[in-house]
Amino acid sequence: MTQIPAANNLIVETDNTRWRLLLNGHDDFTTDAHVLVEAVSGDAMHYQTLFGEKHRLPDSGSLTPEQIQRVVLGWSNSDNAWHLGMMLTQDIASSRGSRWCELARWQEVEAGQPGGAATQAGTSLAYTLQRPFNLVPPKAATNGTAPQMTTQVAFGADTTAAALPMSDEASAAPATLVGETVRAAPIVESTRPSSPYVGEVYTPEQPPDTVIREDAEVYAPKPSRVLPLPDAPFKTGSWTLERDPNGVLQYRRSASWIWTRLGRALWYTFWALIYVFLSYATLNSTLALPNAGTMLPNPEILPYLGLGSAALLFILVLYILIDAILSPGLLVIDPYTRTIRMQRRDQTVWSKNANDVQSVYVSHIVEVKHKKRSGKKEPQWNVQHGEMNLQLGDKKFKCFLRVEEAEEQPVDDYITDLYEEEGVRPLTVEGVVTPMQGAAMTIAQALVVPAFYDHRTK
Repeated sequence: MTQIPAANNLIVETDNTRWRLLLNGHDDFTTDAHVLVEAVSGDAMHYQTLFGEKHRLPDSGSLTPEQIQRVVLGWSNSDNAWHLGMMLTQDIASSRGSRWCELARWQEVEAGQPGGAATQAGTSLAYTLQRPFNLVPPKAATNGTAPQMTTQVAFGADTTAAALPMSDEASAAPATLVGETVRAAPIVESTRPSSPYVGEVYTPEQPPDTVIREDAEVYAPKPSRVLPLPDAPFKTGSWTLERDPNGVLQYRRSASWIWTRLGRALWYTFWALIYVFLSYATLNSTLALPNAGTMLPNPEILPYLGLGSAALLFILVLYILIDAILSPGLLVIDPYTRTIRMQRRDQTVWSKNANDVQSVYVSHIVEVKHKKRSGKKEPQWNVQHGEMNLQLGDKKFKCFLRVEEAEEQPVDDYITDLYEEEGVRPLTVEGVVTPMQGAAMTIAQALVVPAFYDHRTK
């Protein structure tokens, strides 16, 4: 499970199907006394009694996803912090006096940026609850009255309702206004305040002493990862993903692809001219044509077969040239506007907003081999096919990258155990091993959407 530290001695713990808010300070996080809030996919969100009293939540100890309107992460200029919380429905708000319920906060400015700690905690909670996610960037630093826009990610929920303003339950809670995504104003690095976290402080009862059963079953520890995580730039086939000085991701196709296509066209043209020359010389020759035997009883057909072959090669040359001219060669992912677009030079071929994208999908067909290294056999992937898609909803996918060239990738026991079975699973940072997986994770973080990996073996 992934653990994300937060202010006020809290930790967000999340995996594929569960999201928990824990109280730090103890070595054992398996005891229920440390779990303040827990959400499981397909179930209600449960919270401790004292946590519910502090936040004036229902005495039932749980909230259904339908009672949570959306998950919101916003920046507050009053305390220079990112606040993660939930906007509750009106029926819950009427009994507690506010729709805003804060869960955690972060003092680090970068926590709310794409891929930051607060963003990961917010998107994972929204995905677990299948509720919309709103990101509220900082207000302009001049007078604090500049328009503030929200960005939204939908995880299978109805997003037709407008974003609602938060109340003053917490003085530092961020305000939400409705609008389109705009580039956030420059953020000035803030200093961590010397005083402790200001807000609702939750102090649970001390957990009981841990009882160790002598008859408890002992499990062998799972292998840990030893391979380093791949780092940008990510090269996948003839495409390379890099980040420009402004922080915008550019997936660019190398110029060698064009030269390879042109070289193939020239080679086909050469042989087409050879066929034309031989056919013309044969038709204008007075020499008798040789008998080709039973396979071709009439040798007079040979010149015309040569002309037909030349025509076919010329068609292939024309197709290669048209494909080289019309194929887009640049994919731009803007984390500020949360858009992704495919370009052909300066012309946009297609464009998608992150609100239209449910997830980034990466697929591999892998042949697992073993090679000797340092006197012992170690596993290795032979990636024979890879592609990346945007999941647009209603089982619709848009493929924007496909690599057919075989690629060898060393793996360790951790990766072998993680991907032992075929199937689709959420892609985590710890599970990234190939450059295409790293590129998919980077794009998903820039768009603030989840990433999934489809693993197939051959």
